Amino acid sequence: MFLRPRSNQTYSSPKRQAEFHQREFRLIKRRRRFKQTLSLECRLTQFASSLREQADQKPPGEERNSLLKRAHNADRAIDLERQLREHH
Repeated sequence: MFLRPRSNQTYSSPKRQAEFHQREFRLIKRRRRFKQTLSLECRLTQFASSLREQADQKPPGEERNSLLKRAHNADRAIDLERQLREHH
């Protein structure tokens, strides 16, 4: 939620304006930035293998099929990423 003054709203004092802006600054979500240490292909491979391990522990059924489908989609993403890397 962002607190913005209405177009006709004025502040009673500069101190009040500063307090408003400090509150607004705390409410803004910050983007968390960091460098990936592993390649996308490596991360997807790890993700797919962990999904397969989870699926192996589940009995046959909907949940197991869902995990295997996600692992298959990760494998497809790996293939797509390889193709894009080769052609670019």
